[in-house]
Amino acid sequence: MKQLVIAVAMLLSGSAILSGVSSCSSDNDGEKADSTRKEVKGEQKGEAFAAATNIRYVDLDSLMSNYEYAKDQSKVVEQIAIELQAYQNQLGTRLQAKQAEMQKKMNANAYTEETYKQDMAALQSMDQNSQAQYAKRAEADNARVNEINKSVKDAIDSFIVEYNASHKYDAILLKEAGLYFNPSLDITGEVVKGLNEAYSKKKAGTAKTEEKK
Repeated sequence: MKQLVIAVAMLLSGSAILSGVSSCSSDNDGEKADSTRKEVKGEQKGEAFAAATNIRYVDLDSLMSNYEYAKDQSKVVEQIAIELQAYQNQLGTRLQAKQAEMQKKMNANAYTEETYKQDMAALQSMDQNSQAQYAKRAEADNARVNEINKSVKDAIDSFIVEYNASHKYDAILLKEAGLYFNPSLDITGEVVKGLNEAYSKKKAGTAKTEEKK
């Protein structure tokens, strides 16, 4: 008997969401890093030193785990996954009930060749319909998750553009994209703070709008 298989990935992905947004260039040429700098493997190491570049970076993992909107949307995604699993279980229970009914008839020798064929055809049709229903629901849920991912990405992208309008960095990179960054170039905290402040204001505005209705 064919069985339903969950085929929907329900986790927010941290795809490349930050990029350089300013066309301004720095007048500083930048000095070469100390050749005795510590080797970097995994977690960021090495002591911070005065930056001589107009580039900054953001730690995406830290950003996503501290950005309140991303955390709220992650909960929504988790609920979608839970509900999809419950729907799969519901479809599976119907199939199991039909199988149990057929087994009961077989144990009671209540089948004729013709009635057995009819029930088997009905079971197979139910199985196919269940798979089709699940696939349709999973596709719709995937679309919802993609929209959620996009909304988080768009919120971060928009904030970075606004943030860099005053800072004028030549590029804002993801820490994950490089082997080493001078820790003094880390602006993750600033970005997270700004994102959360913007999200808090948006929620407050939404709440006031709802109150007026």
